Formats: sequence, C-alpha cells, structure tokens
Amino acid sequence: SRIVLRNHVPQLLDDVIGIMEKFGDFDVVQEDLIHQELFENSMEHGRHRAATKGYTLQQILREYIIFDKVISRYLSGANVQSPEAASVIKYSIENAMLYSGIAFNESIQEVRQKFIALVAHDMRNPISAALFAMKMMKYEEGEERFELVR
Repeated sequence: SRIVLRNHVPQLLDDVIGIMEKFGDFDVVQEDLIHQELFENSMEHGRHRAATKGYTLQQILREYIIFDKVISRYLSGANVQSPEAASVIKYSIENAMLYSGIAFNESIQEVRQKFIALVAHDMRNPISAALFAMKMMKYEEGEERFELVR
C-alpha cells in the first residue's frame, strides 16, 4: 500500500545518502563496506513484510526494483545522474533487497517452525490417549467388549 511504501522509502533514501556521504569517492563495491543503517532498516523491512498478510518475497523485490527505476529516472531527468552515483544507488538497493529478502525468509521459517512444533505438541496428547485406550482394550477379551465401547 502507499502508506507502507511511504514508511520505508524515506529510510532507504536516507541510507543511500548516508552511504554517499560516507564514501565520497563512491568506491563502495566491496561487501565489507555495507552500511549498518541500510542493513538494519532492510532487515526490519523484510520482517515487517513477513508479518503483513499476503506479502511474498517477489513483492518485496519488486518494491526495490520500482524504487530503483523511479530514482534513476528522476536523477537522469534532472540531469544529475553520474556513473559514480548510479553505482552507489545500485549497491545500496541491491544490498537492501538482499537483506530484506533474508529477513523475510528467516521470519517465515521461524513461523513455520513454531507452527509445526505447536501442531506436533497438540497432536501428541490425543494420540497418546488413543494409544493408551487401545492398550487398555485387549482383543483377547472378546468382540463384545468393543461393541460396548461404541
């Protein structure tokens, strides 16, 4: 929704600006130079999307692709796009996509694991009770005992 996009776009823009200010020479292609705020905000974004009903990883990635196109077209139209700035923007958006996707998947996996544990726990008691009841009934005592139970 527009509200959700408005919530995350300013953070991402601030992160891109922070990276540009931090690396004035725009040499940010190395993995060890990941900006901490970009990392944290992207992880938060992915977790938020995982908690939002109906969101998929594809939709998260599409958000970033649209953001990249919009900002690139805007900068190009304003005639202020440089190869160095484009490199920083690409670096920032790619890393934001990566960490949002990681956080989204981790959140979904965590929910799945909790659900499976909950179902397994809830099924254990009825199955144990049924097993106990079956052990209590001995077939050797005759079919009439089973008919009484019905």
